Amino acid sequence: MVIVAVALVAVVTFIVAAWAIGREAQTLGRQRLMPVYRLEEAVDDVAESLDFEVASAVTRDGLRLVLREHLNLIQFAEGAAGDEDAVDDLMLKDETVSAAVYRRCRATETDLTRPQVDSMIEGHLRYLVAIGAITSVDDPRAS
Repeated sequence: MVIVAVALVAVVTFIVAAWAIGREAQTLGRQRLMPVYRLEEAVDDVAESLDFEVASAVTRDGLRLVLREHLNLIQFAEGAAGDEDAVDDLMLKDETVSAAVYRRCRATETDLTRPQVDSMIEGHLRYLVAIGAITSVDDPRAS
């Protein structure tokens, strides 16, 4: 009789554990994956997408600097966490973002031109969209 009771308890425990694990697996399966940004991966991806003229004129350190400055600008922009109007003023004008990154890079005495910085920022934005860090407002995956 004791063996039957132990077997019954083991079976019930297994069923409850399997149900709980299955439920949690389904919950996790429905959640959106969080993007992971890796600077070296971004540098590789953007370097591959650059035009030949830009790629031949820019060093990996210069590209890394532009990507870091661009990411810092969009991540730590004043009002980025709360005030939507401040974000719209800064982020919707490509000229403003590109000019700010260009100024920051020139402050470090890096020999980059504005068209090179523009090309690198475009590639960086494509990388951020590809990993899911940013999405378009019209993108159906955004919801």
